[in-house]
Amino acid sequence: MPMPPDDRAGAQEALASLLALMLVPAGCTPTELVARLAALDAFRQLGLDRQHFAGRLAQMIEAAEGQAGDRSWLDDSDLARIERLMAPIDDPLTRARLCDVAAAVLGEDDSVAHSRSQFLDHVVSTWHVALDPPPTPRGRR
Repeated sequence: MPMPPDDRAGAQEALASLLALMLVPAGCTPTELVARLAALDAFRQLGLDRQHFAGRLAQMIEAAEGQAGDRSWLDDSDLARIERLMAPIDDPLTRARLCDVAAAVLGEDDSVAHSRSQFLDHVVSTWHVALDPPPTPRGRR
């Protein structure tokens, strides 16, 4: 039975927000991150609207810039936020694609290659996702 439209919209919003949250540590501009995602064909794979996602990502980056300092842990409010965003995403294939895309984008940035997003690590371990090798962006070999 297909998901009702309201549930589908909520799942898509959660998917966009969760991906944006995982990509904040990449240290790139929203334009650069959107270009990386487009090169990976992520918008089609995840069924996300490119412009909507770009706006959501800009909001997440702006919010992260307002936080003082860098932490090496997730606090209770971080965990609650992640769990709330993860809840509507119940399709195993979508979960795996989301994690693979985030890992591929973060892996392209030397500044986060060794310490991936804590948010991504939490999602991967909670969903028990095995990350695939990073996909090759279109046009690269």
